[in-house]
Amino acid sequence: MHLHKIEAVRAFSRVNKFDRTVWNGGDAKIGVVSVGKSYLDTMLALDELGIEEQDADRLGLRLYKVTMPWPLEDNGIIEFAKGLDLIIVVAVSQSALEIGVFEFASIHFVIISFKKIKCGLPRLLEPEF
Repeated sequence: MHLHKIEAVRAFSRVNKFDRTVWNGGDAKIGVVSVGKSYLDTMLALDELGIEEQDADRLGLRLYKVTMPWPLEDNGIIEFAKGLDLIIVVAVSQSALEIGVFEFASIHFVIISFKKIKCGLPRLLEPEF
């Protein structure tokens, strides 16, 4: 019943480009996805490591900023995931963002949260650590 409304919200997000690739490191193999405060924490961590946007190409790193985690805009995350071997989802706690990445990006992923770290394979449920 609400499926058409969810698709309309995704289309609105897509048209207005809420979610976006912030760093697109050339032949990137690792992607980092985060939202809200976690995005700021991710940027701070990268800064403290001395990693800047111009380093993304050399390091093979791609960064994706999600503005609206649910419903996750599918085309954007699918395009972001192309060519990646690993996606790292940085989140404050288990969130809809993790579910969306798990649903749309058919590659290995690692979820880093302030409560737990877990790894997974696409479309498989992995035990939590």
